[in-house]
Amino acid sequence: LGSARVGINYLPLAPSFWYQTGPDINSNVGVVRYNSSSDSWEFTNASGNFNNVKPPFFEAILKTNTGLVYSDVETNFSPFTIGFSFPSILSIKLTNFSAQLQNGDGLIKWQVSNVTEVKHFELEQSSDGIRFQKLATISPSENNAFQYFDKNLTSGIHYYRLKMVEKNDRFTYSRIEWIQVGTEQTIISGLLQNPVVGGQAIVKLYSASAQTADAIVVDLSGRVMLSQGLTMQKGNSQINISVLPLTAGAYFLKLRTKDGVEKVMPFLK
Repeated sequence: LGSARVGINYLPLAPSFWYQTGPDINSNVGVVRYNSSSDSWEFTNASGNFNNVKPPFFEAILKTNTGLVYSDVETNFSPFTIGFSFPSILSIKLTNFSAQLQNGDGLIKWQVSNVTEVKHFELEQSSDGIRFQKLATISPSENNAFQYFDKNLTSGIHYYRLKMVEKNDRFTYSRIEWIQVGTEQTIISGLLQNPVVGGQAIVKLYSASAQTADAIVVDLSGRVMLSQGLTMQKGNSQINISVLPLTAGAYFLKLRTKDGVEKVMPFLK
């Protein structure tokens, strides 16, 4: 068959696919192949180190982009699909990010370990938790703690996330926080830690009622690795899901509550 590149068209907002939910808005997306000898998926180049100096055959694009992504030059052909690579770890360390209702306003607070490399912060807001718009740009100060008031919130659910921009223009995002005004809905915020440490995947959520939920962990090939039934009380909570039996690698945690709310969360262990 000779050699060739495999091209896959990536559509990040297709509603039925896993990659709209993660892993991170600043992650790379690339082509992965199935390795039958190890029963695993792997990038067509080593460790996800993409080579984008040879357009138009881009080997990676940002998760938020749309278009063709190509493999490296292949001589052995097997099943291919889309995979992701987590972004580089920035020097900015976010130690706290929260949102709460205070006298009809949204109070968003965050804290970082240091501001030495911070260029600025961009606070973003959304009404659906998917499409975000910039709410404010906040400059760093000598204080490591920051806050912002989103005035006169209307009825509904207000989602917030923080974009942290370094002086070299690299950036990353916080997890999503939310405020409910005049409504009661179950909301799954996401994992508090990723990569997961200590053998426990901790999920932050708000449950509209006392109810049960099902948690399933699958690997990148879709095999179910773990399943667990959960009991939740009404209100804000953090639920622990044991992932101790898993070997190191990348997985997806699917959580579905009895009232029909579902979220898929990629994670590393």
